[in-house]
Amino acid sequence: MASWNCAGAFREKVHRVLELDADVYVVQEAEPLERYAALLPADSSTHYVIRPGDPKGVLVFTRPGYALSAAADDRAPWYAHVVPLTITTPADGSVDLWAVWTLDASPTEAAYVGQAHLALDHLEVGIRPGTVMIGDFNSNAIWDHERRRNHGVLVERLAEHGLRSAYHHWTGEAQGKESTPTFFLQRNAAKPYHLDHCFTDLDVVDLRVGTFDDWSGLKAAGGVSDHVPIVITVRVD
Repeated sequence: MASWNCAGAFREKVHRVLELDADVYVVQEAEPLERYAALLPADSSTHYVIRPGDPKGVLVFTRPGYALSAAADDRAPWYAHVVPLTITTPADGSVDLWAVWTLDASPTEAAYVGQAHLALDHLEVGIRPGTVMIGDFNSNAIWDHERRRNHGVLVERLAEHGLRSAYHHWTGEAQGKESTPTFFLQRNAAKPYHLDHCFTDLDVVDLRVGTFDDWSGLKAAGGVSDHVPIVITVRVD
Protein backbone atom coordinates (compact mmCIF):
# COMPACT_ATOMS: atom_id res chain seq x y z
CA MET A 1 0.00 0.00 0.00
CA ALA A 2 1.39 3.39 -1.01
CA SER A 3 0.47 6.92 0.09
CA TRP A 4 1.74 10.07 -1.60
CA ASN A 5 0.79 13.74 -1.61
CA CYS A 6 1.37 14.54 -5.27
CA ALA A 7 1.11 18.36 -4.84
CA GLY A 8 -1.37 18.63 -7.68
CA ALA A 9 -1.20 17.98 -11.44
CA PHE A 10 -1.52 14.25 -10.83
CA ARG A 11 -2.30 13.71 -14.51
CA GLU A 12 1.37 14.47 -15.15
CA LYS A 13 2.61 12.18 -12.35
CA VAL A 14 0.55 8.99 -12.61
CA HIS A 15 3.53 7.14 -14.07
CA ARG A 16 5.65 8.07 -11.06
CA VAL A 17 3.29 6.64 -8.46
CA LEU A 18 2.83 3.46 -10.49
CA GLU A 19 6.58 2.91 -10.17
CA LEU A 20 5.89 2.05 -6.51
CA ASP A 21 4.19 -1.18 -7.67
CA ALA A 22 1.60 -1.22 -4.88
CA ASP A 23 -1.74 -3.00 -4.63
CA VAL A 24 -3.51 0.10 -3.25
CA TYR A 25 -2.62 3.76 -3.75
CA VAL A 26 -3.77 6.74 -1.66
CA VAL A 27 -3.00 10.04 -3.40
CA GLN A 28 -3.57 13.41 -1.78
CA GLU A 29 -3.97 16.72 -3.67
CA ALA A 30 -5.18 14.97 -6.82
CA GLU A 31 -7.36 16.96 -9.20
CA PRO A 32 -10.73 15.49 -10.26
CA LEU A 33 -10.64 11.90 -11.45
CA GLU A 34 -11.81 12.50 -15.00
CA ARG A 35 -8.56 14.32 -15.82
CA TYR A 36 -6.44 11.17 -15.54
CA ALA A 37 -8.82 8.20 -15.25
CA ALA A 38 -7.62 6.85 -18.60
CA LEU A 39 -4.05 6.75 -17.28
CA LEU A 40 -4.86 4.46 -14.35
CA PRO A 41 -4.49 0.69 -14.70
CA ALA A 42 -7.30 -0.95 -16.65
CA ASP A 43 -9.91 -2.53 -14.36
CA SER A 44 -8.62 -0.53 -11.39
CA SER A 45 -11.13 0.13 -8.62
CA THR A 46 -11.22 3.86 -7.81
CA HIS A 47 -12.71 6.21 -5.24
CA TYR A 48 -12.36 10.00 -5.23
CA VAL A 49 -13.47 12.54 -2.62
CA ILE A 50 -13.20 16.32 -2.83
CA ARG A 51 -14.45 19.00 -0.44
CA PRO A 52 -17.00 21.28 -2.16
CA GLY A 53 -15.28 24.33 -3.65
CA ASP A 54 -11.77 22.84 -3.48
CA PRO A 55 -9.66 22.21 -6.61
CA LYS A 56 -8.03 19.03 -5.27
CA GLY A 57 -9.06 15.99 -3.24
CA VAL A 58 -8.11 12.44 -2.29
CA LEU A 59 -7.85 9.62 -4.81
CA VAL A 60 -7.73 5.95 -3.85
CA PHE A 61 -7.17 3.36 -6.56
CA THR A 62 -6.10 -0.26 -6.71
CA ARG A 63 -4.28 -2.83 -8.75
CA PRO A 64 -6.70 -4.91 -10.88
CA GLY A 65 -8.23 -7.71 -8.80
CA TYR A 66 -8.75 -5.54 -5.72
CA ALA A 67 -12.05 -3.78 -5.05
CA LEU A 68 -12.98 -0.68 -3.06
CA SER A 69 -16.31 -0.06 -1.36
CA ALA A 70 -17.22 3.15 0.44
CA ALA A 71 -18.61 3.58 3.92
CA ALA A 72 -21.91 5.42 4.12
CA ASP A 73 -20.50 8.52 5.83
CA ASP A 74 -17.39 9.10 3.71
CA ARG A 75 -18.52 12.65 2.89
CA ALA A 76 -19.35 13.77 6.42
CA PRO A 77 -18.94 17.56 6.33
CA TRP A 78 -17.20 18.13 9.65
CA TYR A 79 -13.83 16.65 8.68
CA ALA A 80 -11.74 16.62 5.51
CA HIS A 81 -10.41 14.30 4.52
CA VAL A 82 -10.62 11.02 6.40
CA VAL A 83 -12.25 8.65 3.94
CA PRO A 84 -13.39 5.24 5.26
CA LEU A 85 -13.31 2.45 2.68
CA THR A 86 -13.14 -1.33 2.59
CA ILE A 87 -10.63 -3.13 0.37
CA THR A 88 -11.47 -6.62 -0.86
CA THR A 89 -8.44 -8.63 -1.97
CA PRO A 90 -8.33 -11.16 -4.82
CA ALA A 91 -8.38 -13.94 -2.18
CA ASP A 92 -11.57 -12.45 -0.66
CA GLY A 93 -9.74 -11.01 2.32
CA SER A 94 -10.69 -7.54 3.50
CA VAL A 95 -8.99 -4.51 5.01
CA ASP A 96 -10.67 -1.39 6.34
CA LEU A 97 -8.86 1.63 4.93
CA TRP A 98 -9.03 5.20 6.19
CA ALA A 99 -7.49 7.40 3.50
CA VAL A 100 -6.23 10.63 5.08
CA TRP A 101 -5.46 14.17 3.97
CA THR A 102 -6.17 16.59 6.81
CA LEU A 103 -6.87 20.20 5.90
CA ASP A 104 -7.08 23.59 7.51
CA ALA A 105 -10.30 24.49 9.31
CA SER A 106 -11.75 26.94 11.80
CA PRO A 107 -11.39 27.13 14.75
CA THR A 108 -7.70 26.25 15.00
CA GLU A 109 -8.44 23.30 17.27
CA ALA A 110 -10.33 21.70 14.36
CA ALA A 111 -7.57 22.24 11.78
CA TYR A 112 -5.22 19.59 10.41
CA VAL A 113 -4.74 16.94 13.14
CA GLY A 114 -8.00 18.25 14.58
CA GLN A 115 -9.72 16.87 11.48
CA ALA A 116 -8.39 13.40 12.31
CA HIS A 117 -9.72 13.75 15.85
CA LEU A 118 -13.16 14.78 14.56
CA ALA A 119 -13.23 11.79 12.24
CA LEU A 120 -12.21 9.48 15.06
CA ASP A 121 -14.97 10.93 17.25
CA HIS A 122 -17.46 9.90 14.60
CA LEU A 123 -15.97 6.68 13.25
CA GLU A 124 -14.14 4.97 16.10
CA VAL A 125 -17.16 2.85 17.07
CA GLY A 126 -16.74 1.10 13.73
CA ILE A 127 -13.04 0.25 14.01
CA ARG A 128 -12.54 -3.45 13.38
CA PRO A 129 -9.49 -5.73 13.32
CA GLY A 130 -7.66 -5.33 10.02
CA THR A 131 -7.61 -1.53 9.71
CA VAL A 132 -5.11 0.76 8.00
CA MET A 133 -5.24 4.54 8.49
CA ILE A 134 -2.76 6.11 6.08
CA GLY A 135 -1.99 9.44 4.47
CA ASP A 136 -0.87 13.02 4.91
CA PHE A 137 -1.87 13.95 8.46
CA ASN A 138 -0.08 17.33 8.35
CA SER A 139 0.92 16.64 11.96
CA ASN A 140 3.81 15.63 14.17
CA ALA A 141 4.44 15.42 17.91
CA ILE A 142 6.85 18.38 17.68
CA TRP A 143 3.78 20.65 17.64
CA ASP A 144 1.92 18.95 20.51
CA HIS A 145 2.38 21.98 22.78
CA GLU A 146 0.27 24.11 20.44
CA ARG A 147 -3.08 22.39 20.99
CA ARG A 148 -4.98 20.08 23.29
CA ARG A 149 -6.20 17.57 20.68
CA ASN A 150 -2.77 17.08 19.20
CA HIS A 151 -0.76 14.43 17.39
CA GLY A 152 0.34 12.67 20.56
CA VAL A 153 -3.23 12.38 21.79
CA LEU A 154 -4.25 10.98 18.40
CA VAL A 155 -1.52 8.34 18.65
CA GLU A 156 -2.84 7.40 22.09
CA ARG A 157 -6.45 7.24 20.92
CA LEU A 158 -5.57 4.99 18.01
CA ALA A 159 -3.48 2.77 20.28
CA GLU A 160 -6.60 2.15 22.37
CA HIS A 161 -8.01 0.43 19.28
CA GLY A 162 -4.82 -1.51 18.60
CA LEU A 163 -3.60 0.78 15.82
CA ARG A 164 0.09 1.69 16.05
CA SER A 165 2.33 3.76 13.81
CA ALA A 166 3.92 1.47 11.24
CA TYR A 167 6.95 3.75 10.82
CA HIS A 168 7.69 4.11 14.52
CA HIS A 169 7.18 0.43 15.23
CA TRP A 170 9.36 -0.52 12.24
CA THR A 171 12.22 1.88 13.07
CA GLY A 172 11.98 1.97 16.87
CA GLU A 173 12.10 5.77 16.73
CA ALA A 174 10.01 7.95 19.03
CA GLN A 175 7.19 10.21 17.89
CA GLY A 176 8.70 13.60 17.06
CA LYS A 177 12.20 12.13 16.70
CA GLU A 178 11.92 10.75 13.17
CA SER A 179 15.17 10.46 11.22
CA THR A 180 13.42 10.11 7.84
CA PRO A 181 11.29 13.03 6.61
CA THR A 182 8.27 12.72 4.36
CA PHE A 183 7.85 16.44 3.57
CA PHE A 184 10.21 19.24 2.60
CA LEU A 185 8.87 22.74 3.14
CA GLN A 186 9.20 24.79 -0.05
CA ARG A 187 10.86 21.69 -1.58
CA ASN A 188 13.95 22.54 0.40
CA ALA A 189 16.06 19.65 1.71
CA ALA A 190 17.07 21.85 4.65
CA LYS A 191 13.44 22.08 5.86
CA PRO A 192 12.40 18.46 6.53
CA TYR A 193 9.36 17.22 8.48
CA HIS A 194 7.68 13.85 9.03
CA LEU A 195 3.97 14.49 8.31
CA ASP A 196 2.79 11.33 6.54
CA HIS A 197 1.80 8.40 8.73
CA CYS A 198 0.30 4.93 8.69
CA PHE A 199 -1.48 3.39 11.68
CA THR A 200 -2.52 -0.26 11.61
CA ASP A 201 -3.10 -3.34 13.72
CA LEU A 202 -1.89 -5.59 10.89
CA ASP A 203 1.61 -7.08 10.78
CA VAL A 204 3.90 -4.83 8.73
CA VAL A 205 6.42 -6.91 6.80
CA ASP A 206 8.07 -4.08 4.85
CA LEU A 207 8.18 -0.30 4.98
CA ARG A 208 9.81 2.19 2.61
CA VAL A 209 9.98 5.98 2.53
CA GLY A 210 10.92 7.84 -0.64
CA THR A 211 13.92 10.14 -0.84
CA PHE A 212 14.27 13.84 -1.51
CA ASP A 213 16.47 13.20 -4.55
CA ASP A 214 13.95 10.89 -6.18
CA TRP A 215 10.76 12.81 -5.47
CA SER A 216 11.20 16.31 -4.12
CA GLY A 217 13.29 19.35 -4.90
CA LEU A 218 12.48 22.22 -7.21
CA LYS A 219 10.48 21.57 -10.36
CA ALA A 220 13.33 22.92 -12.48
CA ALA A 221 15.55 20.19 -11.03
CA GLY A 222 13.03 17.42 -11.69
CA GLY A 223 11.21 17.44 -8.37
CA VAL A 224 7.56 16.36 -8.55
CA SER A 225 6.24 17.12 -5.04
CA ASP A 226 7.13 18.53 -1.64
CA HIS A 227 6.17 15.10 -0.19
CA VAL A 228 7.76 11.70 -0.71
CA PRO A 229 5.74 8.48 -0.73
CA ILE A 230 5.45 5.98 2.09
CA VAL A 231 4.97 2.35 1.10
CA ILE A 232 4.00 -0.43 3.50
CA THR A 233 3.42 -4.13 3.03
CA VAL A 234 1.03 -5.75 5.48
CA ARG A 235 0.07 -9.37 6.06
CA VAL A 236 -3.63 -9.98 5.44
CA ASP A 237 -5.03 -13.32 6.57
